[in-house]
This record gives sequence, C-alpha cells and structure tokens, in this order.
Amino acid sequence: MEEYDLAVIGGGPAGVTAALRAAELGARVALVERDRPGGTCTDDGCAPTRVLAKAARLMRDTEQFADYGLSGAPPALDLSALLAATQRTVYELHEKKQLTGHLERAGVTLIDGRGAAAFTDERTIGLPDGTRISAERFVIACGGHARRLPFPGSEHALTHGDVWRLAALPRSIAIVGARGRRRRSRTAPR
Repeated sequence: MEEYDLAVIGGGPAGVTAALRAAELGARVALVERDRPGGTCTDDGCAPTRVLAKAARLMRDTEQFADYGLSGAPPALDLSALLAATQRTVYELHEKKQLTGHLERAGVTLIDGRGAAAFTDERTIGLPDGTRISAERFVIACGGHARRLPFPGSEHALTHGDVWRLAALPRSIAIVGARGRRRRSRTAPR
C-alpha cells in the first residue's frame, strides 16, 4: 500500500490546484483521477462545447449571405466530422496543458485511468484494479455530474455528455435549465 500526506481525489482544475499547492508546501501527494486529468471542462464541457457553438454561429452567419452580396448553397452539417473536431480540440488541450508532466515535475504522484476511488476506511482508498492508497488527509474534488430527473418522458432527455455519442442530429430539441444568476431588482417588491 502506498502512503501519502495527502491524497486528492479528482483531477480537474480544483484537484490539480490542490495537489500542486500541497506539493509546493512539502507534502507527499497523490492525485487520483478515475480517467485522465483535465476535468469536465476540458473533456466534455466548456472546451468541446465551444467547438459546437462556433459551428452553430458559422451556420447562422450563412443566413446573412444575401445581405452582403454573397451567394452559394448553405453548408450541410457533417455531425461525425464536427464531433471529431471536438475531440481534436480536447486532445490539443491535453497536449498544451501537459498536466501529467507538470504534476510529475512538482513531485505529485498521478494515479489515473483506473476507475473510481472508494474509501475502504478513514485513511485508505481503494481502486478497482486493487491499488490501495493511504493518506493522513484527503481532498475530494471530484466535481459534479449530470443526472436524469424522474419525470414522464425523461427517457427522451439527453445530458451534455450524451451529445458526444449522437449518430445524427434530432429534428428538434428543447434545452431545459441553464446556468446563471438570478438578480433581484432593488425596486421590485419582495
């Protein structure tokens, strides 16, 4: 069993930052990530979504061709090529960030790609491959995940992660929920 001062569970931005800072302060640190470091934003959130948004804007902009004296057939979407472009973006980000090398140079032991960690007691976590890690302290930075709510018709709902596995675009789509802050007007009655 490997022993550390600190084990960080989750290799997204928060987990990587915690691991690097602890190593900088002299702790023996393990960073445990079930898949690969980078987090939701890099792998299936913000970064690849920006590729989809750019494609949508380009498609929308072609609707204005005639306004600028341009002519031509509207472009057709090749969904598999677009999804491949999102994966290239993810790959390029991983290459640019070089998280693995950065963690190694800082002295952090990266334990990745072995599945989800689970506590076996108050000082030990186990991985599906049988690896056990003991630490004095733990930081759990495993982020969030989408979940399906139980309501009639929910079997037709997709989460953001399901988009990457679509074989074809649906004829129509409704987006339920959005992230944002709700602001109260100072003059509105309460």
